[in-house]
Amino acid sequence: MLLREYKEMLEDISSRKVTNTDLAKALNTSSQNISKRVKNNSELTTSELSKLESVFGVYNISESDEHNFK
Repeated sequence: MLLREYKEMLEDISSRKVTNTDLAKALNTSSQNISKRVKNNSELTTSELSKLESVFGVYNISESDEHNFK
């Protein structure tokens, strides 16, 4: 899954803006790095996806399964 796609779906599910800073804190990196990765359509690694799921409480995220947000 692309980082950009995850960010967009998280925003849709949570009904709030998810910032690059939010993602950077969850992934222990800089917001500049997140910005670059979003612009470059970077894929999330399995470990990154696991970290994001843990931090945001979103599991097995898909467009048809948006009820998993805590």
